[in-house]
Amino acid sequence: MALGANGARLMAAGIAVSNRRVPESGHAHAPRVYYAMARDGLFFKRVGSLNERSRAPVVAIALQGVWASVIVLVLRRLRSGAQLCRVAGRRVFGLTGAALLVSASATRLR
Repeated sequence: MALGANGARLMAAGIAVSNRRVPESGHAHAPRVYYAMARDGLFFKRVGSLNERSRAPVVAIALQGVWASVIVLVLRRLRSGAQLCRVAGRRVFGLTGAALLVSASATRLR
C-alpha cells in the first residue's frame, strides 16, 4: 500500500519469480542432504560416496531421482505438478516442524 499500484505489481512479480525456482531447488539440494547424512553415519554409507571424476554425489542424485519417480507414481492421481508440490511440501514442512519441536525438547532435557 505504501508503494501504490506499481509497488504491488513489482512485489507480485518478485514473488512469482522467486516461487518459480522453489520446486527446482529441492532437486538441487536434496542429494547433498542425503550425502551429508551418509557421511555423518545417519544414512546408508554408499550414499556418502563421491564420483572420482566429477566429485558429485552420484548415488545420492540417483536416489533423489528414484524417490521423485516414486512420488510421481504414487501420487499420479493429482491433477497438476503444483498440487503435487503442495501435498509433498505440507508433509515436509510438518516433519520439519516436528523435528524442531523434538530437538528443542531434547535440548531442554540435557
